This record gives sequence, structure tokens and C-alpha cells, in this order.
Amino acid sequence: MPNLNLTDLSIRSLKAERQQDFWDTKTPAFGVRVGPRSKTFIGKIGNARRFIGSYPDMSLQDARRRFLALKSEKPSSKTRTTFHQAYNAFKELHISQKRPRTQKDYLRVLDVHYLPVLRSMYLEDIEHRDIASITDALIDTPSERSHAIGVGRTFFKFCLRRRYISISPLDGVQQPKAIARDRVLSDGELRTIWHATGDGKIFSTIVRLLILTGQRVGEVSKIQHSWINRTQNTSSIVFPASVTKNGREHHFPASSTVLALVQSLKPFNGFSKSKSALDKKLGPDFKPWTLHDLRRTFATNMARLGVRLEVTEKLLNHVSGSLGGIVGVYQRHNFEPEMREAIEKYDKWLDGIFNKSQPTDAVSG
Repeated sequence: MPNLNLTDLSIRSLKAERQQDFWDTKTPAFGVRVGPRSKTFIGKIGNARRFIGSYPDMSLQDARRRFLALKSEKPSSKTRTTFHQAYNAFKELHISQKRPRTQKDYLRVLDVHYLPVLRSMYLEDIEHRDIASITDALIDTPSERSHAIGVGRTFFKFCLRRRYISISPLDGVQQPKAIARDRVLSDGELRTIWHATGDGKIFSTIVRLLILTGQRVGEVSKIQHSWINRTQNTSSIVFPASVTKNGREHHFPASSTVLALVQSLKPFNGFSKSKSALDKKLGPDFKPWTLHDLRRTFATNMARLGVRLEVTEKLLNHVSGSLGGIVGVYQRHNFEPEMREAIEKYDKWLDGIFNKSQPTDAVSG
């Protein structure tokens, strides 16, 4: 590992294509970790490497002082706490005080993103790079990445208050700015994705269901066969309140195509890897897109087909917009006939899109 005299000038000039540590010749065990897009002060304290602060948010002088202060602290005789132990305390003392929807959201982020990576690690051994390995995996979903950083910051602040740690590995990590997306896929792009997902794999099935239903990724990927409600003439997928974003049970009219796809669904993880593989199959000329863009595209095409806004919002399980506020209190019509009619029109239109070589325009009706 390179050793050099760290100065403001030398730090500014440091570059690395991959993460690399540079150790100070003036202050032993103190250094800076340089990556393609970041520079972070670090220090060796005992057997652990500690995150000190982010450059240039923290100056070199302040970083040295903070490192020396941490190094001079007397070792604590208290029992070390693992991430999982702190997580259980966080659930009992912090999350339990929140509203049900917030509780579900916190638990989802921590269970899906943090717990698999950090479960058995001692809190004081968790470094900035451990957190980066979690958040970097979400770079293709900016909103989820920002949300994961926010929940993680709240968790580690709780750990600070409980004296589990003396410094948070998220100190100095900036919250990414949320960028409102407006990407709507064209008819030709939908057709290309549809034909690229005909291999019968679980991820491909999920993508096709997203196109057909406009539901959220986290809801579609959890569909179980027991959620299918069949009557004499119709079938629906009943999403339980426990999986929907708004915490309300949602009935979605299911076509025969949707029902056939649901039959092949199984528990799945590995979205990032599978999405990257699909993007390669689509080719370099295909404009960047996210799975959530399929939901926006669904809503846009409903408007193109002349479907009333309130019917589209019922299909999407929205509780704001035209069905929010006082309207939501007094409007109790379930719109199921209108929803089923809209899906039948949409499926017929999609069939034309997928089976023609040229894009087909939606028509109002």
C-alpha cells in the first residue's frame, strides 16, 4: 500500500481507477482511501480500520485531529454489539413507534439491503466501504439508493444515541438528489423488451407482468398462486395490504395471459444482475430505462387509449390524485367493471404492438 506525505495538494492530485488506500508518513496509521468518485479519510485503530470523514467535506487538519482523538480513547470493556443485535433493538425501540406504513418501509429496506451484508458484523467494525457496497448496488435505482442511505443514517444515529458506536460509517455520505423521471417507453421499445423476455426465466416473467399490469416491482415479484381469485366469469389478483405500498388490499383484473405467467412465478432475488443481462440483450442503442418506467408507460398508454383517469388510478392502486382527499372519503365505487374493460382494451392493443413489425398508435375510444 502506498505511503506518502499527505498534504492538501497531494490529496487533491490523488487518483485511482479502483479503490486504493494511501497511508500518511507523518501520522502513522492515518490515511486516505481514494476511489473513482470519492476520497475518504481512514485510520487503523486496533484491528479495525475506521472511517474518519469524507474529503473535502472534512479538511486534512480536522481529519488528523479526529483520528488522534479516536486513537487516544481508552478501550471500552463493554460488550461489543453486532448489527443484528442493534437491529433488533432498533425495531423494538424506534421502528415500533412509527406509523404502520413507515414501519413496513424501514423493515423492508433493512431486511433487503443491510441485514444480508452486515448481520454478523460488530458495529464498530463496519466501515464506509461496507455501506458503499450496499448503496453502489442500487445505482440503477436512484430513488431506492437515496432511500436506503436515509434509512441507514437513521439506524446508525440510533446506534450513536445508544452508545453502541462512537462514529457512524455514514458520516460524510451525501444524500443523492432525487431526480424526477419522465421516461416513457415507445411502442417499439415495449415490443423489443417483450420479445427479449420470452425465455421463461423468473425475471423475464416479472418484466412481462410489469408491462401487462403496471404494478410495482416489489408487489409483482411477491405474487403467490393463492392470491388469484377466480369466479365463474372473471379472475383477479388480490394483492394483500401487507405488500402494497399504501397498505390497502388491491384487486387487479387478471387476463388469461397474466394468469398463465403467474403460474410460473417463484421467489426471486438478483434484480440488478438480471436487469444488466437484459440490457445487454437489448443492445447498446437501447436508451437507459428502469423497471419502474414500465409503470409510468402503462399509465401513459391508458391515457392514450382513452381510459378515464380515476380508472387508471384504481388500476395502479393510487390513493392520491383524483381519488384522494375528500373524494376518497365519499367515493366508494370500486370501478371493477371499468377496470376490467380497460385491461381488455389494453391487452388487445398490446397484442397488436407485439405482433406487428411497425409501432402501432393507440386510439381513443
